[in-house]
Amino acid sequence: MQRFTTSRLAAASAAVAVLLLAGCGNNDDIDFGSDPQQGSSSTSSPTPSVDTEQLEQQKVLEGYNAYWTTYDATAAQPSPDKAVVSQALTPVAVDPALDTSVNDIVNAALAGQKAYGNYVVDPKTPVFQNEEHTEALVTDCIDSSQSGWEDATTGQKLTVGVPAVSSKATLVKGDDGTWRMSQVTFDDTVTCS
Repeated sequence: MQRFTTSRLAAASAAVAVLLLAGCGNNDDIDFGSDPQQGSSSTSSPTPSVDTEQLEQQKVLEGYNAYWTTYDATAAQPSPDKAVVSQALTPVAVDPALDTSVNDIVNAALAGQKAYGNYVVDPKTPVFQNEEHTEALVTDCIDSSQSGWEDATTGQKLTVGVPAVSSKATLVKGDDGTWRMSQVTFDDTVTCS
């Protein structure tokens, strides 16, 4: 697993785009819908639904990664003010994940704690949960072994995460086209790698 970075996401997105545009295999047996002897030409060609689905899956992963990056940054500088924390997380989360995340961070701030380190995520390909492709499930094996909660004043580590915890996240697509975390669950009884 590798730590998520914006440049890696951009490189991965570019690679996916190149692969989608390049295609693969021999195209000799493909019927493009026109008979060359009739001299007609078509100015438009249908886009395969697979390409659209793959692009939408990439957007889901962007939303997933944005949530964890924003959560880590917000928890590292927690505020006891729910409105402040909610404002930071609203671009990347909706209820119930938004409410749970806000409460976790606010409660930590009130207890004099803040997060340290980052979650290392390695999400699998999203699986759409409906025909409209507005809800997706993302499974992951998150490495939180270099993160946890610490005393905000002294820096003393109070908790330490684990190297591999199985997670399932539900993301929903907003009216603005943005994918946001809706729910995330962890299962420490499942071995993952």
